[in-house]
Amino acid sequence: MRVSRLTLGLRAGAYTIGASSLCFALYSSQLVWLPGPTTETLARALFPLAFLSITGLNAFMTRLGLLRPNGPALWLDTASYAILIAVLARSLSASESEGLPFELGIVFILSVMAKMSVLFGAIGMRCRPCVRPAASNRPSTSDGANPKFGRRQLMIAALLNGFVFCIFMGLYAGTELNIQPDEPFYLLIAQSVVQDGDYDLNNNLANGDYRAYYPKTLLPQRDGNRRGEYVSRHGFLFPLVIAPFYLLLGKFGVMAFSCLCYSAFGMLIFDLVERESGSLCAGFWTWIVSLVSIPGVIYSTQIYPEALACLLVLVLLRGLLLPQTRYSLVAFIIAAVSLPWLKPRYALLSLPLVAMFLLFALARRDRGGKEGLMSRLKMTPVLVMLGSFVSLAVVLLLYKSILFRFFGAMNVEDILHLDWSNCLWRLFAVFLDARHGLLFYSPVFLFSILGLLLLLASRHKAGNIGVCCAAPYLFALGAVGWWFGGGCPPGRYLVCLLPFFLLWMGIGLAMARGLIYRASFLMLLVWTIAASVVMTLFPSYRYVSLQRESSMAADLFRLPEGVIGLLPSFVTRNAASYVSIVLAAIVVAFLFLANRKPRPSASSSHQLSRISTSVLEAGYDKK
Repeated sequence: MRVSRLTLGLRAGAYTIGASSLCFALYSSQLVWLPGPTTETLARALFPLAFLSITGLNAFMTRLGLLRPNGPALWLDTASYAILIAVLARSLSASESEGLPFELGIVFILSVMAKMSVLFGAIGMRCRPCVRPAASNRPSTSDGANPKFGRRQLMIAALLNGFVFCIFMGLYAGTELNIQPDEPFYLLIAQSVVQDGDYDLNNNLANGDYRAYYPKTLLPQRDGNRRGEYVSRHGFLFPLVIAPFYLLLGKFGVMAFSCLCYSAFGMLIFDLVERESGSLCAGFWTWIVSLVSIPGVIYSTQIYPEALACLLVLVLLRGLLLPQTRYSLVAFIIAAVSLPWLKPRYALLSLPLVAMFLLFALARRDRGGKEGLMSRLKMTPVLVMLGSFVSLAVVLLLYKSILFRFFGAMNVEDILHLDWSNCLWRLFAVFLDARHGLLFYSPVFLFSILGLLLLLASRHKAGNIGVCCAAPYLFALGAVGWWFGGGCPPGRYLVCLLPFFLLWMGIGLAMARGLIYRASFLMLLVWTIAASVVMTLFPSYRYVSLQRESSMAADLFRLPEGVIGLLPSFVTRNAASYVSIVLAAIVVAFLFLANRKPRPSASSSHQLSRISTSVLEAGYDKK
């Protein structure tokens, strides 16, 4: 009883301090609904809002049995309110143009990461056992453990923790920097749908309706159609989806929707990796990488269709790898139909996935004692690559003859100006360039390449499907002149490939062993987290300026010109770019050869998955 009263008192005190601080922050600011809160209002309320949300998440995790009612998480969360009291008066000085002071930004980011790391650690501890624990080691209900904790509770915890972490990292960056030219167009289309009921932006641009979320002058990016209407080339499905969220909370409501999509993606990739690898630990670390790595942590709250597309691609991938149910089939159809309407380039992914799904369906229906269709095809790498190039040709034909003519809203000259002569070079640039490369900001994705090699060597279907479906998109990306995404945050065109990258990484972690492999993974993960923190503290580096020749590292460390020339630049084709290709190949080959663990067969992998699933679903103390 003493413990319960103490816990109740600490929770009540935390809620009281947080709610009082939030009311004080809102009372001292000018409450204006545009719709949604202004940037100044959100910046002043950011500290108490984050602390209250994490305290509520602590209470929910305690009810699930992931945290002890009187454990260290409770004391850390309660003690952290001293930070809130200390910085509250200073946080009220936040303005519309400057946001929070820089030193308070550091305190905010470190506080959120410290408090969330405790919750992540609680989930990680539940992912450690792979077999049912002995009776003496079972958690008892007296110390707060929930005997009915299972897969559903674990996935809900992953969803909520991912949402809270990403939303506050994104909201802080959103209060420090105004959105860039592509993003206000999505909001302006949604605003036109809500206010005018059409997609014509002529009157909205003339009236300056975008001033609430974009202070500069927004100019049309193409001419009007034959009827004189200006329909943006950014499409109409994504603005239609975000219109209700814009109506409720404005720009920040759309950011919350994007973050919810990405959090659902993190939860589903956690589940998929665990099912395919039979390892909860591999699923947990894959989920952590999805939350803390670039480009995921950036685009989880950016006003782009990338987070939604990432979720839909994962739904298609799960439809190929997991047994079908009625609900999963409906979700598969919705995702397949919606992806090309978000952006026509997503047809490069949806068509190969749908074709592979139909091929698997034919194989399952091939009965009568004959050899199965997939057995006859053998799924050799030659046929995989042949299918990739055939699907690429079909998609490009569909791009040029149907989609662009139907929408009439995409710049065909820019998108379809394919330069196949530099395709392979740009593919290396997408991953290794110092300004735009994925591995420069998130080197942990090097283990996606390692995982893919392990999957191909063990003839796992996840590797074959990934190569077949991701190759058309990657080759087309390498042939496009704007492979780096223009001035957008780095890795924009790779967000939709995160389901493949993370799946390969997760299964590779489950198949590999050895101190070198694990130590390398942890070191590169620390680098990835540091880059994400820098991108959050300095949001201006999210948007790659075409006029700025130096990289983020060169600006932060004030590197001299001679040192900057040593960074790989695939735009200027310096010597460092060739060296980076050789070094990356050597590192991948070394880690691949250093992995001496016997590769599990398909039957043993699925057996481990069934054991892990049954343990979670049954609970530790099933009666």
